Amino acid sequence: MKRFKIAVDVMSGDNPPSILVKGSLDIALENKDFDLILVGNENVISKELDKFRNKTDLSNVSIVHTDEVIKMDETPVRACKSKPNSSVMMAAKLVEEKKADAYVSPGNSGATMTASLMHLRRIPGVKRPAIVTTMPNIFRHTVLIDAGANVDITPECILQFSIMGVIYAEKILKISNPRVGLLSIGNEEGKGNELSIKSFELLKNANINFIGNVEGKNINDGSCDVVVCDGFVGNIVLKVSEGVANFLMKFIKKSVQKNLFRRLASLFFLPVFADLKKKVDPKEYGGALLMGTRGITIISHGNSNSFAIKNAIKFALFCVSNDLNKYIADAFDQHDKSLVE
Repeated sequence: MKRFKIAVDVMSGDNPPSILVKGSLDIALENKDFDLILVGNENVISKELDKFRNKTDLSNVSIVHTDEVIKMDETPVRACKSKPNSSVMMAAKLVEEKKADAYVSPGNSGATMTASLMHLRRIPGVKRPAIVTTMPNIFRHTVLIDAGANVDITPECILQFSIMGVIYAEKILKISNPRVGLLSIGNEEGKGNELSIKSFELLKNANINFIGNVEGKNINDGSCDVVVCDGFVGNIVLKVSEGVANFLMKFIKKSVQKNLFRRLASLFFLPVFADLKKKVDPKEYGGALLMGTRGITIISHGNSNSFAIKNAIKFALFCVSNDLNKYIADAFDQHDKSLVE
């Protein structure tokens, strides 16, 4: 069995390196079957590792030093070009040089995508890489693609996103013959803007299980397995969903505290509340996958804590162990060249 190597950018994001290093070590010490590469300032990282050296074996943990960091508010392309040795660029470079099989970053999402495009480049035939994530539905999960990588795209890109979304649903979520829906303002054919109408024509003639247009409510009702849209719409959907989930959890907690009767009654529903929190908490999934580049890139949330980083690394391991990129390359190699080139 191949021993995989996962690089983690521990200098980016909203939280200090100590939290990101801890999350990385939580999975590295739990699973000794892979190698962890911590990318960032060696002095800072070493101080954090010193807290564990006398307690456990760190033989599967190494450091790649860099003292440059791309901040959350920097312009992605300009920052990546001016800081080639930044932690996110170095992490991507490790994957390019086959010194790592995947990398994780909780930093500037645009910079993470730019680093991947600069170092990993696209899989042949792929016009635009896309961010894919999962959203909870009443039965299991729904794949959402694109969740924010591309604002202005063509119908051909929508078709390609659908192909990648199907591969994700099949290989990662183990869904057989996933149902694909095009996100629009109505279920009827002909609804939506010009992009939606033209994309519909391509999707209905593609070799996928296309069920037609779907609305926002269908993302969570279990009637569709893959929802495809442009990154502008997809990112709004994702952020609104996160906001609603946070609102529900806070509302329930506040409502329960109103009186003694509610507090006592809530004890019977604690398992239900725990299930709901686990279902909607993005930290449970760790991060979103950037599909379409020649390497696995996991984009974690900027405020990722140690638990989220641990899960992001587990997710990266799952993607590489399932050889996800091979399926994407094969799909685009076999697909009608007139549609993918």
